[in-house]
Amino acid sequence: SVPTILQRLRGSKPEVLIFTGSAGQLDLSLEMGDVVFPAGWSLETGPLIESDATLLNRLRGRWTIEGRGITLGRPVVKAKQRSELFESTEARIYDSVTAAVLRVARSEGVPCLTPKIVASTVNSGLMGFWQRLDRNIQPLADQLIRLLHDLGEGRG
Repeated sequence: SVPTILQRLRGSKPEVLIFTGSAGQLDLSLEMGDVVFPAGWSLETGPLIESDATLLNRLRGRWTIEGRGITLGRPVVKAKQRSELFESTEARIYDSVTAAVLRVARSEGVPCLTPKIVASTVNSGLMGFWQRLDRNIQPLADQLIRLLHDLGEGRG
């Protein structure tokens, strides 16, 4: 939960917070299992909260960092709703909490990155991803290993 994350950030002040997990597709060109790395997130009715610019700049050229995500309080099931939301917000993916976590991390001075795996598409429904979690989560795990390696290379 966001209060738990806030408490932990205040208690330990990590070098970076990588807040990852699953997200739903809004950009209909995305497929289940695609790993998306938005440059920022917004609430449905709020401004864009950008990920840490210094970290993003270190990763550009090795990573495709583009677009935004949006945090919503509801699932988006129908293709028409997804495409309308994508067109009106330019958000490629959505979830229920990332914008709030990113805002808390920024307020605490902790750089935050938010790569997500697409777990819900128009074609998969809400449960398709979870029925084969062992197979479907692997692309995210592979990308997180690569991300940690790339972040480690940039330290110095």
